[in-house]
Amino acid sequence: MKSYLSLFRNVKFNIGVFALLALGSILGTLIPQIPENPEKVRAFIQNSPQWGNILEKFSFFNIYYSWWYMGLLALLAFDVIVCKLLFGKFPGLEVFSEREKQSKI
Repeated sequence: MKSYLSLFRNVKFNIGVFALLALGSILGTLIPQIPENPEKVRAFIQNSPQWGNILEKFSFFNIYYSWWYMGLLALLAFDVIVCKLLFGKFPGLEVFSEREKQSKI
């Protein structure tokens, strides 16, 4: 079973998921969101209907509740659970010396 979950041990995978979440959060800050500013969202869609329809199709006006953002959050949570419970450590921890690990405890 651990062979199927070995992807979650990869540091590049973990950084990629975190980077996608950070990018989504940045977009959610820059693009007006429906819960906070519904009138700005309507104005944006009216002023640029082509971009507005594309952004609305992928839930960019409600990023924090969109299926893809929630999926990334769930993937990150699952990743942390797999790394901690199944592998017993977080990826990248082996780069620290034993002395550094002991001083953190």
